Amino acid sequence: MLFVENKKDLTKIFDLKQYQSVTFLNCNNCTFSIPNKINKIFITNCNNVNFNLNNAISSLEITQCSNLILLIYGMLMTTQLDFVKNTKLHYYYSKGFVISSVTDQVLVSTPVNQEILPYHMFLQQYITNLETFRIKHREECVDREGYLLLE
Repeated sequence: MLFVENKKDLTKIFDLKQYQSVTFLNCNNCTFSIPNKINKIFITNCNNVNFNLNNAISSLEITQCSNLILLIYGMLMTTQLDFVKNTKLHYYYSKGFVISSVTDQVLVSTPVNQEILPYHMFLQQYITNLETFRIKHREECVDREGYLLLE
């Protein structure tokens, strides 16, 4: 397990082994890239961080974070979000599940017609199948970047 802790204003590419896991803890204003197929990623208490995930990952867990952007190019079967705010998840492979609990302004996009899957505050656990979930766009709810927002 690799631990990346207390990093600020950093841009880094990690070259990891296939079955390795990585934990990002207390990182701020950073950009991280992981080009390799790895086991798990844990992101905890991070703010204003961008992630480029270029290969398959078994699972991703995000806890107590805000203002994240994740570009997910490979297969990711399970994403778990707990106490996450103002975060964008861009999936370029639309299979898998997002499990969320107590989220606010989490926006998810998938490659199927570039539909946007919006989230708002969930007080109970919520599971979304990325392959089958569809929404209807309403112009009055779309922000400047084209993301659909729910109040």
